[in-house]
Amino acid sequence: MKKFKRTEMEKHESDVQNIDEIMELTKKAGASISREEARNIYREQLDSEFYINDKYLVRKLTKTEDGYSITHLSIRRLDRGHAKDWREFQQIKNELLGEEVEAIELYPAESRLVDCANQFHLWALPEGEQFPFGFVTGAKSSSSATTENHTLVQRPHNK
Repeated sequence: MKKFKRTEMEKHESDVQNIDEIMELTKKAGASISREEARNIYREQLDSEFYINDKYLVRKLTKTEDGYSITHLSIRRLDRGHAKDWREFQQIKNELLGEEVEAIELYPAESRLVDCANQFHLWALPEGEQFPFGFVTGAKSSSSATTENHTLVQRPHNK
């Protein structure tokens, strides 16, 4: 996968260009939103940074509320196909936010579920902050291993 380059929103015909288009796309997806909600979505797009490489388009938006910052990465493949390669998402996070930034993918309550496209989302803490869960130390392997009770299967790293 190639490195990301910053790009402008207007260069991607598939990205919504106005409030009416946001409302129409939402309606076609079987949902409805108010004009004010569509306006807020559009404002977020204008405040976002866009990055592109040979495979993905990523929208990056950092919001600060009550003095606390969260960065949202909205990730989609250029061909609009399904994407779910953990290492590629880790590379996206590392390139656009930093290697020591922690991010999560949220599996929400059904009442907050947004599932209208092959698009994926990561939410990241500011650099230096960590989630109060997860592994304490890291470990990587480039090969498979077998012990008496376990078989670990891992593909090689492409670095």
